[in-house]
Amino acid sequence: MVIMDYCSIVNSWLTRLLLGSVYLWTNGVFSLVEWGEWSSCSQLCGGGIQTRNGTCDGCMQRRACNTNRCRDTALMVWVVIGVTIIFLAILVIFLVGIFFVKPDAERKLSRKSSFELLESTPGASRRVRTCTVDTNVDYKLSTLRSDCKNSQPSALDRRL
Repeated sequence: MVIMDYCSIVNSWLTRLLLGSVYLWTNGVFSLVEWGEWSSCSQLCGGGIQTRNGTCDGCMQRRACNTNRCRDTALMVWVVIGVTIIFLAILVIFLVGIFFVKPDAERKLSRKSSFELLESTPGASRRVRTCTVDTNVDYKLSTLRSDCKNSQPSALDRRL
């Protein structure tokens, strides 16, 4: 029994030694073939192949490279487009708010005065009605305040 175990251990070690030397021989460690540099990988991501040539006829080795998964670039493009659209919408809303919508305090007021001649009988004193109208110049064009007063004409008006 002991001899059998010893033989199986020696057999397994010899097998490993033989397989290891075959591996080292074929990968260029103990071989007479001189190998060149590895080529660049055939793909940037998702798994590519690198090759190198040896000095013997038809000697070529291959190995896998860039086995990492590729990022989903289509999704990234849609995210960039979506963020750009949202940014432009906010910018348009902001600019419309600045240039087209004004609060009540910023609306311009215009003041207009008008004179009406109430009586123009010859020989009688003339009375003039003066109205001052403040109008709100916005899209409604509504009248805010109207002050009218009747007054006697000035000395200059009497001579006319």
